Amino acid sequence: MSQLLDQLVSRGIADVSSSLGKSAPAAARGGAGGANTRSWRTAALSRADPLLQFDWDIHIQVGGLTHRPEFVENIVVPGTTVEAEPIYRAGSRVYIATVHNVGAVSMRLYEDIQMSSTKFLRSWFGLIVKPNGDHGLPVEYKGVIEVYPTDARGTRVAKIKCINVFPTQNPPLTFGSENERQSLDVEFSCDVVEYEFYK
Repeated sequence: MSQLLDQLVSRGIADVSSSLGKSAPAAARGGAGGANTRSWRTAALSRADPLLQFDWDIHIQVGGLTHRPEFVENIVVPGTTVEAEPIYRAGSRVYIATVHNVGAVSMRLYEDIQMSSTKFLRSWFGLIVKPNGDHGLPVEYKGVIEVYPTDARGTRVAKIKCINVFPTQNPPLTFGSENERQSLDVEFSCDVVEYEFYK
């Protein structure tokens, strides 16, 4: 961190302003009064530790089904997009928000020689499509995925709750002559994503 800040300071106030964001106070950016560059270093060092991608925990629940968290190798929590619709006001076009959409949850599952992840997904998919071809009720097959970002000590800092999720496919398995391990890439439909911050 110290080396990075020294590099930023050496590039001048303009580059530092671009790197650290223009939301900082004008005095810290070096306004008309010409702020000391050390104020940048002090402000940057006072920030909390970065949130790291590999510090997290997870819980999956649908009906009586659950899967061990250590089998989830990675997960992408979806964002929300809003569609903009044009309307005309005083001879010009302006836009208003209309429909908002939640993207799919993407997940990669580790597979072991007991095919634990495949069993879990097939059991879940069996709640969606019955053996006779009928579809189950949403209350039966929609579940919850909770992701917990943590700090370096393992303390949870937030809860991200993906509500009404269900797998949209049974992922394929690939067998061949290469010595590669199996993993399952699966997407889940999701209705709502809720955030709860602990700090």
